[in-house]
Amino acid sequence: MLPAAIFNFMAVGGVPLETVSALLLLPLLATLVAFARQVVGLKGFNIFTPLIIAFVFHEVGLEYGLTIFGLVIVSGLLARLILKRWRLQYLPRMALIITVVTAAVLTMFFVAMFFDRFGFIEVSLLPVLVLVALAEQFAAVHIEHGAKVALVLTLETALLALLGFGVLSWSPLAALVLQYPIPYFVIIIVLNVALGRWTGLRLLEVWRFRTLLG
Repeated sequence: MLPAAIFNFMAVGGVPLETVSALLLLPLLATLVAFARQVVGLKGFNIFTPLIIAFVFHEVGLEYGLTIFGLVIVSGLLARLILKRWRLQYLPRMALIITVVTAAVLTMFFVAMFFDRFGFIEVSLLPVLVLVALAEQFAAVHIEHGAKVALVLTLETALLALLGFGVLSWSPLAALVLQYPIPYFVIIIVLNVALGRWTGLRLLEVWRFRTLLG
């Protein structure tokens, strides 16, 4: 098939097939997030953040990714609560929150050395920066909507990212997408058109209002 020949040519030219398959799976991950939003009722931090975090988990490993993710959220929340009394402008306050989160991550690396957890130290800089940047979104939602909403959105984002990590780690699916990319894209387009026309109640809304609906 022509797509398979193109992918093989790219591989010979130095483009890893893992990179190609990960990029091909990106529309599927976006579709899953859209399905979770439109049909299930999970929101998370927009559509792009769960996708980025899923790729980070896939890159650094689930154990390290979840640990850094949790540390970023906890340290960002503590920094936000401390700085709340100072009544600072938005951007300087965000810079201080990121400073605290960065210090927390560096402390985690320092502590990991004493427990021989060198996997943390070997994590590349870019995934760590992506997770640190999450502190800004968390703090922004915390400021605008409160701690409860921010924590719920964070948990929903983590759940969607875990789902994306599972998809990225499923080797048979990656191989199937590489073999049949055209039918795959057709299915993705059809699914998103159907989701775009979805007007029914979300599943979480059905559960929430089950007594009224019953």
